[in-house]
Amino acid sequence: MGIKQVDVRKVWNDKELVNKLNGLHASVTKDKMYIGKILLEIKESLEHGKFIEWIENSGLNFGIRQAQRYIKFVNEPELESRKEAKKEEFKVGKVLLKRVLTGEKLNKAEKTQLIKFIKIERERITESQAKMSAKLLDLSLAEDKL
Repeated sequence: MGIKQVDVRKVWNDKELVNKLNGLHASVTKDKMYIGKILLEIKESLEHGKFIEWIENSGLNFGIRQAQRYIKFVNEPELESRKEAKKEEFKVGKVLLKRVLTGEKLNKAEKTQLIKFIKIERERITESQAKMSAKLLDLSLAEDKL
């Protein structure tokens, strides 16, 4: 099933698509767990400090950071699941925002979800702006010292 152009209105009621995505998600989760278990066994079998060297010289198509994420998924699957759920909520929030901005009406559950998304996004942007302001101040101070 390839998707060339998504009709947002149809997606909300497309059970076939949802079932396919749920199946893929379950498959990916199992694959992550399996890869993580293998990597954890390898890490535990190597001398201290040799795992990074092994990863870098193994010929794998991913590096140490991804390997660490796989292992973390084994050690903390509920944390990784929450992260994935948050990513999905973000994607849905963006779709809902787009729908509202194009004049579509949302049902009560969608409105609630969009309100939550807007609140989180507003906090994220405010935090980002504060960090940028601090960086600008540092740049100005450094510039003044020149």
